[in-house]
Amino acid sequence: MPVLAALTLFAGACNSGGGDAGAAPASAAADNTAEICKSGGEAARTAVIDLFSKIAGLTEIKEPARSAEFQTIYQSTFGTLRDDLSTEAGKATNKEFAAVLEGIAAEAGKLATEPNPEEAGTDEFQAALEKLEPYCPSGSPSESGAPAAPAAAGGAVGAKGSACPLPVTFTLPAEWEAKTVEVEDDNPLASLVRKGPLKLGCEIKAQPVGVIGFLRVWVAPKSAGNAKAMLKAYLKGEKFRKATYQPVKIGDRKGVEARFELYSQLEEAYEARKAFAVAAPGGVVVVELSGLEADDPAMQAGYDLVMGSVKATA
Repeated sequence: MPVLAALTLFAGACNSGGGDAGAAPASAAADNTAEICKSGGEAARTAVIDLFSKIAGLTEIKEPARSAEFQTIYQSTFGTLRDDLSTEAGKATNKEFAAVLEGIAAEAGKLATEPNPEEAGTDEFQAALEKLEPYCPSGSPSESGAPAAPAAAGGAVGAKGSACPLPVTFTLPAEWEAKTVEVEDDNPLASLVRKGPLKLGCEIKAQPVGVIGFLRVWVAPKSAGNAKAMLKAYLKGEKFRKATYQPVKIGDRKGVEARFELYSQLEEAYEARKAFAVAAPGGVVVVELSGLEADDPAMQAGYDLVMGSVKATA
């Protein structure tokens, strides 16, 4: 299994979705195992989201810079995971469970120093993960197959002074987190936040509601082209197929939505994806639906809420 898939497996195993998830064996009753499963799962989810966010544009970088950046990203991701799990192990009152967490942390530490991360073997990491199952049973609420209700509205972003100043404003799904993406031009990872005339302006994470997914907001000057042209610029350099472009109403404006199949390096298969673009006086905005659980009903509902609430920034 590729190292990315193993990390995803860990995030899912640690996710405690309520009920008896995270229950410990009888010999470890009345301890803090469920609490540690949840906090450990949050650490893993953060690692997964950050990892995919950083590697998204590496396919456009030529060797040897690409391999060097991969190694830097993996060292940071698995080093952080190692440290977080060691901390959680220190908090665990169940000594057997603490030992399992320490074992996973040790294997994460090995991956953090892997000289060739793109071809890293994960057998030992997976073996350590299997020992987690009795304490933190796999499964999440999204696996039930029940459709999600329309996303509840949270705050708004886009206006000056908000988390992400943008050419448009829109309603943020409740509890989702938005942050401005700022990378200096001379930063080695600057290419990850550029797509031709588009620059990544905001990243909105669904992590707080237990979903590994996000909406990314890309911005281009209005002079760069119309909405459809910016969707094509967004897809340039990606491995995709079956792209269609449909005029749609986006909030109070006319825009274009693209539906396509994007190749996943993790799954080694094409996956259905979508993004919309809209022009405003301050520029053209592209909003993509992405992440490991982009097909989760909560992600779809959040995307719909954002799309339906777009207004040009006053």
